[in-house]
Amino acid sequence: MSMDELAARLNVSKATLYHHYPSKEELMLAVALRTMRMAENEISATTVPGLPAVVQLERVLRGAFQRRADLWAAQVSLSDTLRRDPRFRKQLARLRAAVEAIVDRGKAEKDINPRLSTPIIVHTIQQIFQGSYEELLAGGRCSGDELVDTLLHLLFNGIATDQVHRGTGLRMEKP
Repeated sequence: MSMDELAARLNVSKATLYHHYPSKEELMLAVALRTMRMAENEISATTVPGLPAVVQLERVLRGAFQRRADLWAAQVSLSDTLRRDPRFRKQLARLRAAVEAIVDRGKAEKDINPRLSTPIIVHTIQQIFQGSYEELLAGGRCSGDELVDTLLHLLFNGIATDQVHRGTGLRMEKP
């Protein structure tokens, strides 16, 4: 989307946009930082005494995936330059630490397999967010809700059924 298109959608002048954001990249960075802060706030808001960590993680990820699916549908993605921005990296580290804390709590509660590496789990979640699903959404191959539900299922349950696990001889253990 161009700054002209964005200004038209927001019903403001392009000069107004550039007054607040000196470049399109700065605007995209602001959107990314705001989205990550929203996710961080959601983590705090969903921390409820007695709520299992795995349920909290699912709720947080569902909201985050739904917001991200909207951006995928609009074909909005961040450049490598923006991902290297120190403000982005700092916010990402805070968000990663918050998610790691939920995963570690889930491990302590025995809802997440304690033998799995927390950094790898969180890195995998991060990689899913960086994935490109625009073609699926724009091509009508799936809906945003279907994308979110499938990604969450893959994260929490994998792709094989229990029956398939038994038939393969693979050591597939549920968290």
